Amino acid sequence: MLDIHEKYAKLLVNYSLSLKAGYKFVIAGSYLAEDLVKAVYRQALAVGAHPELRIGINGTEKIFYDNASDAQLKYVSPLQKYVAEKYDASLMIRAPFNMKELESVDPARKQTVGIARTEVNQTIFKRAAAGEFNWTLCVFPTDAAAQECGMSLSEYEQFVYSACFLDSDDPVAEWKELERRQQVIVDFLDTKEQIRYLGKDIEISP
Repeated sequence: MLDIHEKYAKLLVNYSLSLKAGYKFVIAGSYLAEDLVKAVYRQALAVGAHPELRIGINGTEKIFYDNASDAQLKYVSPLQKYVAEKYDASLMIRAPFNMKELESVDPARKQTVGIARTEVNQTIFKRAAAGEFNWTLCVFPTDAAAQECGMSLSEYEQFVYSACFLDSDDPVAEWKELERRQQVIVDFLDTKEQIRYLGKDIEISP
């Protein structure tokens, strides 16, 4: 039986990202996800892609928001721009150290960073819509995330891995079947001009 991280990596590389030979590919995440990062890196090499790593260190985001000047908050790395414009795929692995780390940060400072990165994000979304850039994010279970959900780490791992169909013999087949069922709903909704959400004390018309 495949190691769970190898199964996860195969799902991400072959289904979620559809990596191909020659793809320039960046993997981002914290070092808590080391096992999954290495598995994805291995699978990316196996299909002939060119994987690169961006590994986060505990506490650096808080240091940034606590110490950055206004100019630094507005700065956008040329490397981020280059990835958005020239790379073929990216994977963000969410493996948090502390879910509450940025709660005390002034929302205005976060907004400044978000506005500064708008152009880069728009480039990514535009290229993704055109089929020129594949991106996805995934969850790697950590103690911090498990605590946030009121679970033990083992319980949270089971939740995440089962939600990704990693307890199945063929996770890709499971996702393709889910995709097929969802497409039936999408096709139905595409024939409608208005959607209303009705329920007890609820009536919403977008």
